[in-house]
Amino acid sequence: MYMIIGIYLLIGVLINLLIDILFNHLEERQHSVLIEGDLEKFDNFTKFIVMLFWPVVIVYILASIIKEYTK
Repeated sequence: MYMIIGIYLLIGVLINLLIDILFNHLEERQHSVLIEGDLEKFDNFTKFIVMLFWPVVIVYILASIIKEYTK
């Protein structure tokens, strides 16, 4: 059981890492979304919530991507 909980939390940490890498990449490219202030990096509380509820976060991110590309 501890192994399953560990894997669940590890996936949450990896998702936070990927989101941080994405923000760093967008900052390096000076992407307009960050310049206009639409997005901000996650604070520690938000990262903790993402780590616990990552399945919901993945659905939200995928829905946001689909919504952005179907405009």
